Amino acid sequence: MKERQKMNVEKYVLEIQTTLKQLNYYGRKINYRQMQELHQTYGGLLLEKEFALYVLEIGINSYNGLKSGKYKTAILQKQLAKLMEEEAQKIKEKMLLEGYAGHLIDYLELQKLHQIYAKQIPEETFAKDILGIIKGSYYQLKAGRRKVYILRNLQKESEEEIENIREKLRIDGYVGKKIDYLELQNLHIAYGKEFSESRFAQIVLEIQESSYLSAKNHNTNMIVLQRLVGKTSEDEIEEIKQTLKEKGYVGKTIDYIELQNLHQTYGRQMLEREFAQTILELTYSYYNTIRNNSKKRAIILKSMILPKISKEEVNKIREQIKAQGYENTIIDYERITKTTSRVWKSNVRKRICCRNFRNKKCELSSNEKRK
Repeated sequence: MKERQKMNVEKYVLEIQTTLKQLNYYGRKINYRQMQELHQTYGGLLLEKEFALYVLEIGINSYNGLKSGKYKTAILQKQLAKLMEEEAQKIKEKMLLEGYAGHLIDYLELQKLHQIYAKQIPEETFAKDILGIIKGSYYQLKAGRRKVYILRNLQKESEEEIENIREKLRIDGYVGKKIDYLELQNLHIAYGKEFSESRFAQIVLEIQESSYLSAKNHNTNMIVLQRLVGKTSEDEIEEIKQTLKEKGYVGKTIDYIELQNLHQTYGRQMLEREFAQTILELTYSYYNTIRNNSKKRAIILKSMILPKISKEEVNKIREQIKAQGYENTIIDYERITKTTSRVWKSNVRKRICCRNFRNKKCELSSNEKRK
């Protein structure tokens, strides 16, 4: 009989607690007057002290202090702990999937998140136990004095994942690029939606927090992936140059529009200026000249016009020329092209004679200094 009565009481207490849970009383701080109102509404046949101790889970000392009117006390703490244990991980996992890990929020955003995900628990408890905001930061956030990052302990991304995303961005031409907030949002969706936007900006794109906030609030521009500027490997540079050579660009004269097209086609992972100087072999002044004057043109890939040859090869070519009777002889371009030496034909414009033989004549002299 006593066991049945005990079971009935426990069931009755649980029913009241479930009702109070639905009314968001778990963990709420109340004063004595509020406790009396709850007792009158939900206590039924229970004495006030019994209601406080068994339903509201208030300790005897806290009950006495509450009754004296000296302070408030939190109620249903054990039920809150159970709820947190059961629901906290579910809430965290859901927020993680929706991209809130590492998200930077203000107090208004905290209030919205609280209402969406856990309005059944007090806001401060939600901030501390779900979002991982320490007490001091919570009060500063509430006072409007700062923003805070949330769910940092759930950030599971590895350095390898981050580097993979950066590599994709590098290949797609975003290294050192200026972007606005709208483009940042597009990049976030395209490359890193598993991150929060703020974390994607700062950790992946390497944008400082102040620059990110300025862009978000005032639509200023940001430079992304600055650390990767100038990081193109020697092998990549050589590969691009060889591709351009095969496409017939060695020694070609181009204007700025053609330079832009080449950059987009062959070197988007580099800054345009870096591409012009490192790949196309334009000096900084030449690059600026054609960029600022649409009528100006420049010769690209000069070092590949004539391949490097050794001093021994140069001397060998000279001896061949002498043997064919060309020393101290006036010749024109047609006579040069009839020279039987294949090496001579391929190298004459670079090392032996003047650089442009067409419509010109030049004198080969054994005393002439040749570079």
